[in-house]
Amino acid sequence: CRFPGTDLEVHLGVYGITEALHRAVQPLRRNVFDVAAFLREAGVFFALNHLLFFYRGQVPLDAYLALLDEVPAIEARNGTMLPAHNDLVAEIAGRWPVAGGRRPLALLGGSDAHTLRRIGATWTEAPGSTREAFLENLREGRARPGGNHGGAVSVARDAYAVIGSYVASLAGFGPRDHAAGHRAFCL
Repeated sequence: CRFPGTDLEVHLGVYGITEALHRAVQPLRRNVFDVAAFLREAGVFFALNHLLFFYRGQVPLDAYLALLDEVPAIEARNGTMLPAHNDLVAEIAGRWPVAGGRRPLALLGGSDAHTLRRIGATWTEAPGSTREAFLENLREGRARPGGNHGGAVSVARDAYAVIGSYVASLAGFGPRDHAAGHRAFCL
């Protein structure tokens, strides 16, 4: 999504999303507040992912942090972020005022993996033996983030793995995603 009137990216993790809901939310992506309102109205659980990652002062900080009033949860452990960043996000979430009958922000974790190597290395734990029970426990705030923090090495490893996989596919190894002419042109 985008913060309205800016190029500031805002990533939301939507849990239990369907293809129909995904299609319905696409026209709203230019305004994260509209997306959040739509998801709340639809009764879908979602989280604000990697707070402050794309923030470079595009809007006043208090306006940016107003996003926390719009979401039921925040990703407090991201597998690509440094421990200090994840700890800061968790501290902000823990200190964020609860108003209007809203629950405290649920804290979640996610690997933010772009390669197979790190999938599942950072996660969210919550009770529940079914999908519905798990999602209900997320909504109720009975979840906690776990697993690895990130850093420069893990992000660089991911980036070079993606580049290496792409170059290998152009050379004809791995997935056959490219026609022969395209592979020759790119090589």
